[in-house]
Order: sequence, then C-alpha cells, then structure tokens
Amino acid sequence: MNFITMYAKSESMKDSRKVFGELDQREIVSWNALISGYAQNGMSQEALQSFLSAIMESQPDQYTFGSVLNAVGAAESISLRHGQQCHSYLIKLGMSTDPIVSGALLDMYANRGSVGAFVNLREFSVRYQKEAR
Repeated sequence: MNFITMYAKSESMKDSRKVFGELDQREIVSWNALISGYAQNGMSQEALQSFLSAIMESQPDQYTFGSVLNAVGAAESISLRHGQQCHSYLIKLGMSTDPIVSGALLDMYANRGSVGAFVNLREFSVRYQKEAR
C-alpha cells in the first residue's frame, strides 16, 4: 500500500494530496490512488477534477474509470453528463465492455436513476466495437 492510499484510508486527503504533489513522476497508479481516495471520502468534485488532470498526463485504465464513475454516481452535485462523457470516452478507447468498467457504469447509471441510458449505450458500444474490428 502506498502513502497516498494509506492517508486516504485514514480520511486524510490533505496528506494524500501532499504526497501526490511531491511525486517526481505521476503514473496512472498514483492518479488512481488519489482519485479513488477522493471518491471513497465523498469528495466527488475533487475526484472528477483529478480524473480530468490525469487523462491529460497519463493513459487511464479500468481502475481510473471505475473510481471516477463511482464519484459521479454518488454525487448529485456533478452532472450526469460527466459520466456520459466518460462512457463515450470508454467506447472510443474500446474499454466499455471491461467487467470492472461495465460494473462501474451500471452502478453510476443506477445511482442516478438512469439504467435505461446504460442499456442503450451498452448496446451501442457493443455494436461500435464489433464494427471497429
């Protein structure tokens, strides 16, 4: 367990952010720890902002999306459009059918009362990925 995760688990996101800020190299694993920490501590806006910064510096993976989708799903203050944009990005990356990502997408849409949107986009993404092959 790294220090970012340790501080996040002890609900000290200020310390977690400080450790992250002192890193010489920010790899996606470090970004994931920060985003996940924010999401788990109910700091959804910070999780979303960190995600937006992360995708400018690194290639996101399924854990990056899982954490940010969790944050979007949990926060009424964040527009569902952010989650839908993540979903579109996942389709473009060919990651929308990953089991971790699919579960996070379903949770996000369910938490926001939009399971129908998930089903429609899921069908589209499966077709899109078949055509792209």
